[in-house]
Amino acid sequence: MKPRKPLPRSTKPLPRSTKPIARSALKPRKAKPKSVNHVRRYKRFQYTNLSQARNAFVRSLPCRITGMVPSDPAHVLGIEGMRLKGHYTTIAPLSRAVHDELDNGKGRAAWLKKYGVTEADVARWAAETEAAWQAWCDGGFRDA
Repeated sequence: MKPRKPLPRSTKPLPRSTKPIARSALKPRKAKPKSVNHVRRYKRFQYTNLSQARNAFVRSLPCRITGMVPSDPAHVLGIEGMRLKGHYTTIAPLSRAVHDELDNGKGRAAWLKKYGVTEADVARWAAETEAAWQAWCDGGFRDA
């Protein structure tokens, strides 16, 4: 076998790309874990849901629109802002599909119009759910 000649080397610099390389393409950064304030988280849960037993009780009730069981505990009144829920006395049972439409649909007014309900109906549902919970608690069970 004959020895091969080395390839000729170019003295020209390589052309640079006009776009800078994204940092994520070079080395992906690891996301820092978020710190959790457990006391604030517990107090927020107490304010919005009261207890796991109350959530289970509301899930056992039929949906106020479709009548389906199980249902989701939906905060139907007192929405305080993005990712903040109202007080636990503003919960009414809604099916998962209806609850998703309320939270992620075309707005509250469109949701009320679609199902033919009024704000007064929704407030009544929340009051009836709270009254049913209180009656159930007075029947011998008390979750602290």
